[in-house]
Amino acid sequence: MLREAQHEKADKDSANVAAPNEPNGAPNWRERVRRFSVRMPMRYRMNGEDRWRGRGRTENVSRSGVLFRAELAAALNTPIEISMALPGSISGNGAAEVVCRGTIVRVEATPAVESQPALATTISQYRLVRH
Repeated sequence: MLREAQHEKADKDSANVAAPNEPNGAPNWRERVRRFSVRMPMRYRMNGEDRWRGRGRTENVSRSGVLFRAELAAALNTPIEISMALPGSISGNGAAEVVCRGTIVRVEATPAVESQPALATTISQYRLVRH
C-alpha cells in the first residue's frame, strides 16, 4: 500500500512539473530528450546554398537536435544543413559523415567579442555518407 502511494505521488509530481516559459504547464519536449556532450568539428550552410557557409564545433547532440558554436550567427527559423565527420569508432565501419537538415530554434549571442554564438537546431532528417 505504501509502495503504491509512493508511485502515485511520483506520477503526480512528474506530471505537474512545468518547464520554464511554457504556457499552462505544458510539457517542454526539449526537456525529455537526452543530450550527449559531444564536441566535434562540423560545418553548416543554409538549405539551398551550394557552399558550406562556416565551420563550428558541436557542444551537445540528441536524437532531435544539435547545439553548436558557429562562426556566423543565423536567424531563428532558418532552415539549415549541418555536416559532422564521424570517426570509425563511432560509425562502426570506417570514417563516415552524417549530414542533417533542420531548423534553427535558438540563438545564444555571446557578450565577448571573440566568442562564437551558439545555435540550436532541430534534426528533421539525416543521412549517413560513408567514405
